[in-house]
This record gives sequence, structure tokens and C-alpha cells, in this order.
Amino acid sequence: MSGMNAFWTVVLGDFGTVLVSGMAFVGTVMQYQAAVQSINRNEEAAAATFRTIDDLRGEVPLWRPFRRREHKRVVDDMLRNSPAEAAEHARLLRVIASWSLLTAAAAATTFAAVGRLVSDVL
Repeated sequence: MSGMNAFWTVVLGDFGTVLVSGMAFVGTVMQYQAAVQSINRNEEAAAATFRTIDDLRGEVPLWRPFRRREHKRVVDDMLRNSPAEAAEHARLLRVIASWSLLTAAAAATTFAAVGRLVSDVL
């Protein structure tokens, strides 16, 4: 195989990797958005509970560690008294975290593929 054919084989192979990983990234982002919209539309009470608990947890700024720790105790006590809401919050947090991890992995794969394509071309 000549040098030029090898070059095009590498470039086209890397381009295919970039294309496929980019499609995986875009598809994952779309699924993430669809999952969040579905939760907001079909599980209004769960979404409202999640937002309320999330707002309560972020009410005290990070630069106030002592107040934040005391506030966290109060919120944790409230959640212990409402196990159903705590379970719903944990479930939605897992859904959001899992989609976030998948999106980050797809983005990292895309960036790695682009980097490989660029390094092979240069």
C-alpha cells in the first residue's frame, strides 16, 4: 500500500470515528433532554419535589460552611421525616446523574476522536 493510500485510510477511518462519536454525543444529549422533559411533563409532583429539595440544599452559599452544615442538618431531618419525598429525590437524582455521565462520556469520546484525527493529519 502506498503512503498516500495509507494516509487516506487513516484519515477516513479517523473521520468515521469522529462522525460516529459525534452522533453518539448528539443522540445522548437529545435523550437527556427528552428524559428531563418527560419527567417534567409526566411526573409533575416528583419534579416539584426534586426542585424544592434541590433549592433547599442550595439555599445557603458555599462560602458559609458553618451555616451550610447547620442548614444541611435541618434539610436532612426534614427528609428523614418524609421518606417518600427523599426516595423520589434520590431516584430523580440518579436519572439526572446517569444521563450526565453518559453525555460526558460521549463528549470525551468525541474530543478524543477529533484529537486523534488532528494528530494523524498533522
